[in-house]
Amino acid sequence: PGSAMTCVPRLIRNFPHFVRKATTASLTCAIMPVIHPVNASAAIGGQFTTGDEQTMKRILATRTTLNATLIFVALLAMPVTYAQTTSAPAPKDSPAELFRRMESLDRALFDAFNRCEIEKLESFFIPELEFYHDNGGVTWTRERFISDVRKNVCGKFRRELVSSTFEVWPIGDYGAIYSGTHRFCQFGAGKCEGIGRFMHIGQNKGGEWKVTRIISYDHKAAP
Repeated sequence: PGSAMTCVPRLIRNFPHFVRKATTASLTCAIMPVIHPVNASAAIGGQFTTGDEQTMKRILATRTTLNATLIFVALLAMPVTYAQTTSAPAPKDSPAELFRRMESLDRALFDAFNRCEIEKLESFFIPELEFYHDNGGVTWTRERFISDVRKNVCGKFRRELVSSTFEVWPIGDYGAIYSGTHRFCQFGAGKCEGIGRFMHIGQNKGGEWKVTRIISYDHKAAP
């Protein structure tokens, strides 16, 4: 007798065509070889011997196996739709909303700067912060920048924004640029003696804004 699974490799190999055309008759190639030619005539005529009965049990078992195989093959042929695992990106801010957001970020950042709240100030920057200063050169990393603030700013002067100069531009899906003019006022002095311009690049990651680059330039005595 032939094996009940003799046609399965051929079915799997040709499963795209097979799944489209599969009918009960398609099982013939796999089922018929298990019936001995002599017993096949008896089975068709309804006259079963003990051997025939065992053969039919094997046929039923084979049919069950083939059904499971065909289901597996059909599943392979079906297109797969993947569930969306990531949430949709948050809607972008309007120009007015982005302006207010950056204005709030600048205010909170320099409030911590003026009060010398070091841990809070540190939270506004990424670890790989780059700070470009027209007089002082380049400072790499947040750690070095915070160290310089602690040494050169705390208890010495405060920063004051010239609000009419504040401007904001979006940077696609990355974040935004905001810039303006600010004054530096010595503690205990009656006026702000220095003035300069600044540009910050902010990155938005999942609604959390961090400053990645600072450019501070055009420093001079205040008029």
